[in-house]
Amino acid sequence: MTAEKTTTIPLDLLNTLLERWEEVADSYKPSESGHPDLEERYRNYRYVQLRTIRNLRQVLDTGTMPCELATDEEKRRGDCGQVHAAEEFTERDPWAPVADVTAQIPEPVRRVLAGHLAEMLLDPKADDVQKWARGITFELKREGFDLGNAIKKRITDLTLGADPSDPPF
Repeated sequence: MTAEKTTTIPLDLLNTLLERWEEVADSYKPSESGHPDLEERYRNYRYVQLRTIRNLRQVLDTGTMPCELATDEEKRRGDCGQVHAAEEFTERDPWAPVADVTAQIPEPVRRVLAGHLAEMLLDPKADDVQKWARGITFELKREGFDLGNAIKKRITDLTLGADPSDPPF
């Protein structure tokens, strides 16, 4: 019988590693590659990386399993540190497409969000603001609220002016 060797890694070293992973994920700057598919793949990759980092941080900080990774049985036992309602324990496919809820959001809300996000994306001074705007836009899209076309229209209006064929009322 052999004894397994265990290594204790200092917490500050793990935190530094997580910070470096975040820097790598955040260092991406969209290129003018002309390949939107590559851009979307990277955004998805970046999203997965940041979620993995967040999940690892939760395990290290709280000693609990992230809810999104816990099985129904682990959730029932409370291993993730939260109490879940019974209706949450249904078989669900994490890769299934999200229902589009854009039409359920009132037009004034869509207009306001698209306007602010467009202004953030056009901000010439702050890369952080643009990153936040992209992040918010992609998170909303993942939840089924796609503002892409509304933001494109607002950016066009801000940069080129309103479409002259649109009535002003």
